[in-house]
Amino acid sequence: MTEAATAQAIEPLREYRPCLLPRSSLDEATGTYLYRHFRKELTVEFPSPATDGQWRLTPGGFVGFIPLPDGRTLELQSKTPLGNVFRMLEYTFDIDPLPGLIRVATLEDFYDRLAALLSTMVLERTRRGIYREYVRHERRLPYVRGSLDTRRLATRPWPDFRR
Repeated sequence: MTEAATAQAIEPLREYRPCLLPRSSLDEATGTYLYRHFRKELTVEFPSPATDGQWRLTPGGFVGFIPLPDGRTLELQSKTPLGNVFRMLEYTFDIDPLPGLIRVATLEDFYDRLAALLSTMVLERTRRGIYREYVRHERRLPYVRGSLDTRRLATRPWPDFRR
């Protein structure tokens, strides 16, 4: 691990909020790596007089983890608390609030809650019945399969299936 990696961990970054980090928290190579590979997810401003000699990192509309070359990870957090995301989903899809799992503070809690929500939605859908639709296929075959459209066949010449 480099000296930057042994320094204190990088604090999580909130979506759309600029975060100033001391120059010592990232080295030049890591900043270049972030700038080149994660330009869509993260705006990287190098230490300069405009940033008061600090790194300025501003996450865009992305949430997740960015692995850094020195072994650390950079966490991009949502501006909306994860618990609110599930309340919005429950309201949107008219699902009764799920029992248990009241707080969603960590990524594991998020996945647990997401799995519970998904299983609840699947059980509800199967209780109401699985929707099926007939898919129509039309092909010329030398035999009868399915149904014949006699009205259409009567208006056209008889096909030659010997080819």
